Amino acid sequence: MRVKRVALAASMMVLALVAIAVPAKQASAAAYTNGPIALKSRAYCEAGKLVTWKRLVSDSGSVQGRVYAYRRDHRICVFVVDRLPGAHAMRAQISSKSLNGWDQGTYNEYAGAMVAPPHVCVYAFGSLVVNGKFYDRRVWVGC
Repeated sequence: MRVKRVALAASMMVLALVAIAVPAKQASAAAYTNGPIALKSRAYCEAGKLVTWKRLVSDSGSVQGRVYAYRRDHRICVFVVDRLPGAHAMRAQISSKSLNGWDQGTYNEYAGAMVAPPHVCVYAFGSLVVNGKFYDRRVWVGC
């Protein structure tokens, strides 16, 4: 019975990575024109230089996943890793004041990465959903 409960609880969790890219010099810019958000592979990111990795931690203190950030060609490349089955939604915002410019896709574990426009700062957001309740995790990635 306990095994069924654990399996059910695990199947009801979803981890999402949201990368918000903010222009480093002008965080309040209405639009950013140095290139769009690009969807890449984990291998593309790892060919660059590791900037940081951060834990996405639940309210109970358990690690639900990690966000990895690499720098390649003056761009931050971000992907999420976790122990949960299923797919993850990733979004990126290229303007700090507008929701215009969101790119999104769904990926299996390790399969997707997102590259910000050149010379921007990136926040990563992890959203854990358990039994229909959202738990947000905000992680500063870097510039």
